[in-house]
Amino acid sequence: MTGKTSLKAILIASALLFSCTLFAVENEQSVEKVVEKAAETPASSDFDFLSHPIISQSNDVITNALKYLGTPYKWGGETKLNGFDCSGFVKTVFMNAMGVALPRTAMQMAKIGIPVEIQNLIPGDLIFFKNKRGNYAHVGIYIGENRFIHAPQTGSAIQVEDLNKSSFAKRISGARRIDG
Repeated sequence: MTGKTSLKAILIASALLFSCTLFAVENEQSVEKVVEKAAETPASSDFDFLSHPIISQSNDVITNALKYLGTPYKWGGETKLNGFDCSGFVKTVFMNAMGVALPRTAMQMAKIGIPVEIQNLIPGDLIFFKNKRGNYAHVGIYIGENRFIHAPQTGSAIQVEDLNKSSFAKRISGARRIDG
């Protein structure tokens, strides 16, 4: 399996798991029961998990974000041609994927949308990191499987990272869900 194929499989699996979780919550059932039922239900079922608006929105954001992998970091950057900083990257992805105009800085972004507990992240959520002063200094986009995509720092490029990596895990300061 190629890296591109495996990432696509991870994203589809994340979307399906989230869909099952969302459906379970909406219908007051356990996720396990919904997954069992989905496995038994013919493809012509009345409920199409992947067409749920939240899943569609998440897939659009993730697909758009992944197009920029490898784009160089540039402080203050907002374009693929010139490079991106973290908030310029997130702002561009959300504008292109959802038509949503986000504020320019991570600190401003941290004040909009719906607050989300880290254990409840879904693909497409914004995840924020603090600096030594405790400010919202960095932002990325959660893509599932405890991973996020971001524009890290000067000399690097847009990349996918693991949230469990100690340099990120100890700096997480919050998450937000942007509703298109």
